[in-house]
Amino acid sequence: MQKVIAAGYRRVGFVMDEGWDITVDHLYQAGFLWEQQALAPADRLAPYLIPNKEPLADWLRRTKPDVVLGKASFVNDTFKELGLRVPKDLGFVDIFLDDLSGKTAGVIQNHKEVGRLAIELLAGQLQQNKYGIPTIPTTTYVEGSWFDGRSLPNKT
Repeated sequence: MQKVIAAGYRRVGFVMDEGWDITVDHLYQAGFLWEQQALAPADRLAPYLIPNKEPLADWLRRTKPDVVLGKASFVNDTFKELGLRVPKDLGFVDIFLDDLSGKTAGVIQNHKEVGRLAIELLAGQLQQNKYGIPTIPTTTYVEGSWFDGRSLPNKT
């Protein structure tokens, strides 16, 4: 969101699978809503969560975002259906980016680092003879990495 706002976008749409958001204690949605505080109230769009009673095409027509954050596979078919061209008609940021060709801006989730860190944590627990479910659960966070792409041209 910070990169998107810095690039001059104001009507930021967010498309997310609700189940995916639940698995991370709603951190995707919380981050989106928090960063929206930098925008004028009239420009703040409610997140679009899948599944949704309102078709995505209707939501896009109703809210008129100038950029969408989401996973490409969630939105690409609807963009085509509506004749929306990225980046000419709207910007797009893939928050689960795996195409590093430069076509799409987004966030690389750093899955290899997640795996490396999981092994490191497990090895440490085994060395300390810690077994079973911990009394107090902890969370380890691996930050994603921003990747510039042509789908998010600078508007400023």
